[in-house]
Amino acid sequence: MLSITRSIFFSRLSISSRINLLVFLVAVGIIGILLGTYIHIKNDMLDINVMHRKHLVETAYSVLEQLEDDVKHKRLSKKAAQKRALKRISTLRYGESNYFWVQDLKGYFLWHPISDLVGQNLIDDKDAHGKKYMQSFIKIAKEKGEGVDVYYWPPTDGRKKVSYIKHFPAWDWVVGSGTYVQHIE
Repeated sequence: MLSITRSIFFSRLSISSRINLLVFLVAVGIIGILLGTYIHIKNDMLDINVMHRKHLVETAYSVLEQLEDDVKHKRLSKKAAQKRALKRISTLRYGESNYFWVQDLKGYFLWHPISDLVGQNLIDDKDAHGKKYMQSFIKIAKEKGEGVDVYYWPPTDGRKKVSYIKHFPAWDWVVGSGTYVQHIE
């Protein structure tokens, strides 16, 4: 019955209307394919960005591992190793303005390039969308050991940022780094 109805519908259309309908359907199909491709490429770019961030955080993390090894072998005190770690990580930069931060599990930044944040407890701070980002970092560190978080930075009028966070259990520190993603979205 449905095919008969379609046949009657199409038989009533002029040749130019049939061509226009065909062109319209092809255009809708092409737009669908392009949209699907765009979404796929965007997701791939975000995945690549996260993997890049992970590898960079692992570089900073290796500084902590090296200095913890010095503590274990009694070449440095824990306090001296921690001080040296913060100093080394503070010099690490990549790209034009990307950096690492170090925090503890109580919500204090131990190192951040915005010096006013160092020593501040930001456990209850919220980003521009109301997310308690520091609590989220800590949750990832405690529950998974490492992972990705999405939030808005700076907190007042922030842009979307994706960060990779990794917990250093020996000192209960978290090292992280992020990037803005508006260029991908």
